Amino acid sequence: MIVITRAWLAPVVAVGLALVVPFTAFGTTGTQTDLKELVTLTDKGVVWRPALHRRTATTGTTVKLHVVNKASQPHWFAIGKRKTKPLAAGGGSATFFYSFTKPGTVIWRTGMGDVAGPAFHGAFKVVFPPHFH
Repeated sequence: MIVITRAWLAPVVAVGLALVVPFTAFGTTGTQTDLKELVTLTDKGVVWRPALHRRTATTGTTVKLHVVNKASQPHWFAIGKRKTKPLAAGGGSATFFYSFTKPGTVIWRTGMGDVAGPAFHGAFKVVFPPHFH
């Protein structure tokens, strides 16, 4: 039979909380994704899903981009200053996050392997979110 007195109870509870609190914090940290986009690179162009019906984004938006290369040659994809390695032809893929932090223009582009010039490109206009009234 184990007898726990008040003198022993406080240190036991403190050690128990010290072990439990860090593990519960792991579940609350992570990337909050506002949008998910599938970008397919083909020989004829770039296909965005869902389709790019608007070319604007608001500051504070985070996008999870899944890029798939369906072209016959290795291609890379870049948005802002983030760039993938050349993706293998016929199904190579990469997933990454991009956050729109500043208002202005963010350029996206693609290219083949190590060729310097971009094959396809476009831009997003980044604006401040509308104010709530």
